[in-house]
Amino acid sequence: MNVLDHTLHRPYPLPSRRSFIKQYWSNLFFVHWPVSHDQIRQLVPKALEIDTYQGKAWIGIVHFILNGIFPKGRHNKSIIPPFLELNIRTYVTYKGKPGVYFIRIHADSWLASKLAKVWYALPYYYHPISMVIDNMTFALFVKNTNGFGNYKGIYTVEDYHFHPNEGDLEHWLTERYCLFNTNKNMTKIYCVNIHHLPWLLQPVTLKEWENNLIHAQDFDFSAHPPLVHFSKRVEALIWNKVKT
Repeated sequence: MNVLDHTLHRPYPLPSRRSFIKQYWSNLFFVHWPVSHDQIRQLVPKALEIDTYQGKAWIGIVHFILNGIFPKGRHNKSIIPPFLELNIRTYVTYKGKPGVYFIRIHADSWLASKLAKVWYALPYYYHPISMVIDNMTFALFVKNTNGFGNYKGIYTVEDYHFHPNEGDLEHWLTERYCLFNTNKNMTKIYCVNIHHLPWLLQPVTLKEWENNLIHAQDFDFSAHPPLVHFSKRVEALIWNKVKT
């Protein structure tokens, strides 16, 4: 299946240029909490507007296996081995376009973290991450290194699949087709367009959880258990960053 033939679900057209890299993401977990607009505002460049759902901003941890990076012309051969990634994100708009803003990204590949910083100017850091899979139970562990904090999530994925409906919270959280970032002094805004098929999600039961990765001094996550969803696999196309 050519994912470029399926675009009706997108909120805006594909980029005109067909210069992109291909990635395969698997065993994705979307872990989300509602937060106040004022709490998240301090972590996001002023030029980006905080996106909200029914008056609430959201912060998320999304972790998955990145099964290779395939540049154009080499879509059958990855330039690096698979690795685990965990990104900390929130949701923003810029000039009316909804997208993702990454607060921090951890990868257990030193090479991948360096390449992403060069190609996309994203806040990648090399960080040990481990995942244990037992049938439909998954355990993810991030150890505290360089003061980044710990994360532990043990999940059981339910045997039910669904495509979220437009207007639902799950759709608002997951169906986003660009990310925004800035240069170091935050004087320029860049957009990285992405494309994939609509997310096919599964509900998740959270069995154990520990999180002090996300500015624990500013966010109290104990009051709200996270909203967690799983997706088995997606093929993603990522374009070069462009100045907006």
